[in-house]
Amino acid sequence: MILLPRLDRGEVDLVGGQLNLSLADPEDALELVDQLELKPHWNLSGGSEIAPKDRNEIVESLEGIAREHGYPDYPTVASQQVFDRNACRLLHHSEVLRGAKGDTKRAAAWAGLTCLDVPHLAIWRHSEKGKGISRDRLHGGPRNFLRRLWLRKSALLLNETESQDSWELIDQMSEDAIVQIIERPSLASDRRLASLMGLEWIKHRKNGIDMEPVMRLATRRLRATSQTRILAALNDRMLQQVVAEAFNYAIQQTQ
Repeated sequence: MILLPRLDRGEVDLVGGQLNLSLADPEDALELVDQLELKPHWNLSGGSEIAPKDRNEIVESLEGIAREHGYPDYPTVASQQVFDRNACRLLHHSEVLRGAKGDTKRAAAWAGLTCLDVPHLAIWRHSEKGKGISRDRLHGGPRNFLRRLWLRKSALLLNETESQDSWELIDQMSEDAIVQIIERPSLASDRRLASLMGLEWIKHRKNGIDMEPVMRLATRRLRATSQTRILAALNDRMLQQVVAEAFNYAIQQTQ
C-alpha cells in the first residue's frame, strides 16, 4: 500500500494561522508553509511512502488545471466549478491515490497533502481575494480542498452504460446539492443512495424547480428515515421509491 504524508490537527492549525496572517498572494503559500519546517508523519503499520516524483506529478497536474482557469488570479464561480470537475477526474484516475487505499480514508492524510503540497491551490480555490481561508479547507474532513473532490467521485460516480455518462451527476449537480450529500457520511457512504438522490435532483431540476430548498429538505427527510429503516437493505426499486417520496414531499413543502 502507498502511504500518504500526514499532519495532525495542531500542525494544520499552524499552517492555517500562518497563511491567514501573512498571505498576500496564493503563490506565497508554499514559501510560508516551508518556513514552518513541518515534517509529515507516516502510517507505521506497513506500506511504502509515496515517492517524491509521484507527489510532484499530482501537484503539477493540479497546477496545470488551475492555470487553465486563471491561477494565480482568483477564479470566478464558473471557473471554480469547472476546476472542481476536472480536478475530480484527475484524482479519480490517479494510480497513486488508488494505491493508497486505506490512507484515502484518513483525515490526516488529506490534511498532509493539502497543507504540504498544494496550499497555494487551496488558497486560490477557497479564499476570496486574500481574505483568508477557512481551516476546514485544510483539515482533512469532508470540506478539505482535495478530499471533497475525492468524496464526490466516490459517492456520485455512476456505472457507465450506453445511455448514461458515469460523470453525469458530478458534472450537472450544483455545489450546494453535492455538499448536502458528501458532508453527511450516512448518505455519502451509501453509493446507491447518493446516486439515486443525484438522479432525482437532476430530474426535477430539468422541470424548472428551484432545487436548493428541495434538496435541503429531502436530505433531512432521508437522514431521518435512515434512523428507522435500514436503507442499505432495500432493493433498488424500493430504495428509489423512498428517495422519490422524499423529494416529492420536499417539493410539496417548498413550492
